[in-house]
Amino acid sequence: MIAKNIAECIGNTPVVELKDNLIPDGKRLYLKLDYFNPNFSVKDRTAIGLVKAALKDGKLKPGGTLIESTSGNLGKSLSMLGAVYGFNVIIVVDPKISQSLLKWYKAYGAKVEMVRDKDENGGYQRTRINRVKELVQENVGAYWPNQYDNPDNPAYHYLNTAKEITALPIDSVVGAVSTGGHLCGIGKAIKDKKSSIKVIASDVEGSAVFRNSFTPYLINGVGLGWRSKNTDISVLDDIYIS
Repeated sequence: MIAKNIAECIGNTPVVELKDNLIPDGKRLYLKLDYFNPNFSVKDRTAIGLVKAALKDGKLKPGGTLIESTSGNLGKSLSMLGAVYGFNVIIVVDPKISQSLLKWYKAYGAKVEMVRDKDENGGYQRTRINRVKELVQENVGAYWPNQYDNPDNPAYHYLNTAKEITALPIDSVVGAVSTGGHLCGIGKAIKDKKSSIKVIASDVEGSAVFRNSFTPYLINGVGLGWRSKNTDISVLDDIYIS
């Protein structure tokens, strides 16, 4: 198949079976290689879900402006889609962002806003979101996809990503949690299809997704300073924090 644009190359990523002595006898471990997406991240899936829903509903139009807060990969994905579909992108980041990602954003034509003030917990996530809200007010008609609370996030993974997972011979699924949209969208689809399959969430020490307090941590792309609306704990069987 010849794709009409790079966005059509998102998804259908390969699966490899990992062979290792640490794997218990009688068990098999499959790895879903989502770094085979165009921007080397599962966030390409989240981005296309959010953008297509917004374009369909008229919340985002060609020539319009999309503004989002990100710790890294989603910004790269949204910037690419802005170039594909012809809308402007403003990405709000913090000093933890890598210089490489900033170059990706700008190469796709996105503008970058850097917040430098930490919030009351010593992190940047709430500060970034506050800046997004200010920019939405400053840019008339701008759209904030709000990856944290927008139900279009898990809905896309429920309808699309989950099909690639449930097609495998599995008895459990393990995934990292940040906004919750990816793992919980997949988890809900799994539970609807076969409730005996376990969904296991992995989170970083310091994240407040499954705890009441937040402490700063160095890893980007996982964890959160609060529990977003897209984190549906009803579909999670186990939680591991390390």
